[in-house]
Amino acid sequence: MKKMKILVAAAAILVAGTVSAQTMTEVNAKFAEAAAAMNAKNFTVAIPLFEEVIDMGMDVEGAESLVAGAKQNLPLAIFQTGGAAFQGGRLDQALDAFSRAAELSELYGNVQVLNNARCCVFLASGKEKHHVLSTALNLMAEPTLPAQMVRPHTGKLCWVIDEAAYRGE
Repeated sequence: MKKMKILVAAAAILVAGTVSAQTMTEVNAKFAEAAAAMNAKNFTVAIPLFEEVIDMGMDVEGAESLVAGAKQNLPLAIFQTGGAAFQGGRLDQALDAFSRAAELSELYGNVQVLNNARCCVFLASGKEKHHVLSTALNLMAEPTLPAQMVRPHTGKLCWVIDEAAYRGE
């Protein structure tokens, strides 16, 4: 009975190793496809491919660098679709794309997209935001919040706050 358990365990390890290797190959291929679409400036094709790399690679050992690359490129691709929508006069679509790119950039720690924007707007309302707002606007402190790392290179940085957030009352 012990030999049977050991044999089953060994077979499970072997199968798991084969599945991981196959999945890693799939993640690698999907990333290469996404990168090719990105390089060809086919951003609408690249976006779902990068999303798939992130989803597939989260559970695959050794895919960390591919997932990181996808997380870095996904907001850039979305930002580019926003620019195309803006140039085409589709302002609602552009705003949605820019907002999504900003959210993902913050989520994935990639503020490059935000720093390349023409205008970044932060909104803070309510007294419960006072402490975070005070921290974010302290230019002398070491940056600890993602909002403190947003410093547009040529664009504007705007804060829209209500009195409750400003005063903490």
